[in-house]
Amino acid sequence: MSKRPSMRLSKKERCFYRCMLVLWVVLLTLGVPRLAYAYIDPATTTYLIQIATAIVITVGVSFTIVLYRFRMLFTKLWVKLTAKASRSGQPSTAMPATTKASSLPMQAPAYELEQQSFVARGSDKPPKKAYGFAYKEKRKLKELKKAYKQVCKQDDSAHRGKPAYTDRSASPLKGTQTMTSGMTTGMTTRMTTSTFKEKWAGLSSDTRSFKLRLGIAALVNASLVFTIMIFGPLEMFAIARAEMLFDLSNFLLPLLLVSGTVFLALTLAAALMRGHLFTCALCFLIGLLIASYIQALFFNGIIGELTGDAILWHRYSTLTIINLCVWVVIVAVPFVIHYFSAKLWQYFAIFTCALIVVVQTVGLASVSQELTTERPYAERSLALTAEGIMELSSQKNIIVFVLDSLDSIYIDAIKEADPRFFDDLDGFVEYNDFSTRYTRTIPSVAYSLTAQKLERHLPIKDPVFLDYAYNRHLFIDDMVSAGWITKLYLSTGYDFNSKALLKGRAANLRDIAEQGQISSIDDVIDSLSIVKNFTQLSLYRYAPVGFKASFWMPSSEITQSIIDQHTFTADYQNRFMDDLRTTGLSANAREPMFMYLHLDGSHSPHLLGADGYVAEDADALSETRGCFAILYEYIRQLKELGIYEETCIIITGDHGVTIETPVGLFYKPIGNAGTALELNTIPVDDTSLVPTILRQAGVNSTAQAAEGIAYDEVMAPGTTDRWRIVFERDDASRMAYYTPHEVFPRNSPANIDSVS
Repeated sequence: MSKRPSMRLSKKERCFYRCMLVLWVVLLTLGVPRLAYAYIDPATTTYLIQIATAIVITVGVSFTIVLYRFRMLFTKLWVKLTAKASRSGQPSTAMPATTKASSLPMQAPAYELEQQSFVARGSDKPPKKAYGFAYKEKRKLKELKKAYKQVCKQDDSAHRGKPAYTDRSASPLKGTQTMTSGMTTGMTTRMTTSTFKEKWAGLSSDTRSFKLRLGIAALVNASLVFTIMIFGPLEMFAIARAEMLFDLSNFLLPLLLVSGTVFLALTLAAALMRGHLFTCALCFLIGLLIASYIQALFFNGIIGELTGDAILWHRYSTLTIINLCVWVVIVAVPFVIHYFSAKLWQYFAIFTCALIVVVQTVGLASVSQELTTERPYAERSLALTAEGIMELSSQKNIIVFVLDSLDSIYIDAIKEADPRFFDDLDGFVEYNDFSTRYTRTIPSVAYSLTAQKLERHLPIKDPVFLDYAYNRHLFIDDMVSAGWITKLYLSTGYDFNSKALLKGRAANLRDIAEQGQISSIDDVIDSLSIVKNFTQLSLYRYAPVGFKASFWMPSSEITQSIIDQHTFTADYQNRFMDDLRTTGLSANAREPMFMYLHLDGSHSPHLLGADGYVAEDADALSETRGCFAILYEYIRQLKELGIYEETCIIITGDHGVTIETPVGLFYKPIGNAGTALELNTIPVDDTSLVPTILRQAGVNSTAQAAEGIAYDEVMAPGTTDRWRIVFERDDASRMAYYTPHEVFPRNSPANIDSVS
């Protein structure tokens, strides 16, 4: 018996490792920089680390395999040389050809006797010695079948009077025909009378143990579930951490429980399969895993990011076909490998699954800081609720309705279909040449309220900009000081970021910690809702282009899944009509009131019908009509309360759907009532919003946003300098920025801003 090699290190080796350890400690202590002079996007870092890790592991494993092959080659060569040397001085003991031939058919009876002996002992199968999935029994069965065919051929020749051998005495079957004739007849009978049940038994028969099938199925399914249900959601959460309104601890445990349940179900289902069914199922899962991983790394860039806008999938018809062909080729690879070599397929399956898990684990480790960072307690305990949205003042009201994506093309289309649709806007003035500075919600809403411009050094979707915009003196502060009640119904993460900065400014801000409701995120249902939405987005990410439409969802649903039922979100407009018809408006407050409501408006996905209720066949025009149906009901109740004339109403949008067309704007000043809708073609922009509000309120303000002039003070084109900045993204650096574009609003061209 050979001795096991010693695992103890020599004295020189121990000294070498100690020196290396000391050197690493010194380098890590003194060599780590204390300041970071560059910003790298977490997504880019994750992808780079995954690729680098994959390359290192692949090269290392490949080098190991090459060395192993060389070692086996030299070992076999040495064995052959030593065998020849040992036989050179010994007499030959080779068996005669007739003896070898005569012993071949004896294998069949011997094999049947062996099978019968195991049946007698209570086992229907003899033990199989297999190396992974490459079975030596297959080769043995092939040899037996070959022997059977030889026996059948010789029997047929004997019955026809054609001897199989010229020298009957030299026949290798002499003395064995009687023994094998019965077996040959049974073999022929079984081959000719096979039923579907026997074919199915042959298809599902497997010599592999349940433990072996369970282990292989567990490895493949663990890699697949880890990729789609754990790595995908966690990486997306880390990349968009600044925009998430919850922490990792709020959904990690449900995510692991759901992933574990799916893993166990898939593993048991695969392990219960046998034979070719089991092999085909694993080949398909491995191909699905590889194709999904490659899809996420290389094939999603053409579609772009989720912005909440609906994607026109018909534009990607050619890409869909090409992408689907690539998927078919990738999924077929494991089947091809198994067809040529079951042993090589086993190595391929284990190596691929393990490699993907290791690479993604390293990627998660690179964004561990973003994953574990928690929001301050003040942000978690506050909520901007929808309370008081039906309560107005009996004295004076200023109400601003911001309908998302209220483009003039929708308004013109409605006018063309129904010229009298907007006649119910009693006392309003329509400005058909209104331009917003920015073409996205971020930073359009924040800019209109704070006049803070987005410069290049502030990333677009970074909360740094929103916090920087609101962390200053605002016109709202002066209105509160003048005795006004201010209610801000804004969308978290789009219109503002820090709820703490709205303290004293928004009367609908509540400290839910004082009410004993720290957050509805503690509810299991809300946690599972986060897991569901993240899993759906992960499937959208890993699915081929042709199937992505089935998993598409607005990105805002991730944050809305943990919003308390009393917290305001822009999709409130879906139940706005219900609240108006059931609860209705009231005018009980004695102080004047300013209310700012940001609703979904005409933005996709389109859910609102023309009557103001949710409809399945909604589109952009029906949703725009539905928004105005809600506003008409709002106006009707204001008139019933007798406060319509003393109410200022501004209906506008935060941006349009194109960079060329104007945005809708309807303005009713205090005192206007009983007059038809008036059209004004003077060019105006969103810098006039705050001055108009302050003029109607009769409040003076030193805020930066108050420096412009009101809508009705713009008397001629060119009175104000208008700017139009367009959002773009650099895919190479994954950084967002704004660039000027030449645009021509309806009546006069807007100036072009150069972003510094």
